[in-house]
Formats: sequence, C-alpha cells, structure tokens
Amino acid sequence: MKKIKPEQGGNVAKVARMELESKTGKKVVSDLSAKKMIAGSKKKLK
Repeated sequence: MKKIKPEQGGNVAKVARMELESKTGKKVVSDLSAKKMIAGSKKKLK
C-alpha cells in the first residue's frame, strides 16, 4: 500500500469541504472549535 503524505490528505479534505459547501450553499466550518465541541458534549454525558 502506498503511503500518503499529510499534505495530500489535507488537500482531499479541502476539496471535499469545498464541494459540500458549494452544493449546500452553507459553510461547513464554524467558529466553534472541535475541542470546545467535544468538551461540551462530555459535560452533557456526565
């Protein structure tokens, strides 16, 4: 199996995000960071 450079993986994610945003007309990335989102969901679970 061929190894993929991190830059290539990031580019794939960027292209997928841009395609989704263009199809839906909405932003996928928000001001809420993943770290804050995960912290908030852990508090709700307890």
